Amino acid sequence: DLVEIIKLVKPTALMGLSTIHGAFTKEVVEAMAELNERPIIFPLSNPLTMCELDFQDAVEWTHGKVLFASGSPYAPVEYEGKRMEPGQGNNMFVFPGIGLGSLLSRATSVTDSMVEASALALSEALTPEERAADLLYPRINRIRDISAIVAMKVIRAAQKAGVDTAKPLRAMSDDQIVDFVKTKMWKPVA
Repeated sequence: DLVEIIKLVKPTALMGLSTIHGAFTKEVVEAMAELNERPIIFPLSNPLTMCELDFQDAVEWTHGKVLFASGSPYAPVEYEGKRMEPGQGNNMFVFPGIGLGSLLSRATSVTDSMVEASALALSEALTPEERAADLLYPRINRIRDISAIVAMKVIRAAQKAGVDTAKPLRAMSDDQIVDFVKTKMWKPVA
């Protein structure tokens, strides 16, 4: 019984990877909210029809306190006059930057430190307005800029690890590398 496990273990976060829609019941979510001022609940299964918990229910059952991210996008909801936006915990925020940074640095391997650099870059990517809105992830409309910054941090991590072979990038500033990365990004034709 998941509720009993929560009461025994007292987790701060609950991640769903089961592909069982509704696996995080009201009782499960309420148990998390009893233990945590801001329960972290990430039902990550895709698509939404297999997601363990719907955003609307998470908000209502935690009285608006949930820190929520799902694998697929949910629409924002209104709760007690406040607009609440769900996070989308998806690799789309780091994989393009990891790939582009690895390619442009001509890394001989992708190191743990390069992957860590991508995660740290993402964690620093929220704007003050996004933080004020209690977002966990940046808004998707900034994905290209975020990917460029992630790529720059991956390049710097490759350099630090000594796995880069594109030595001219070492002489560039961070801003110059971000600009360089943007010139190498694919741009769809409108």
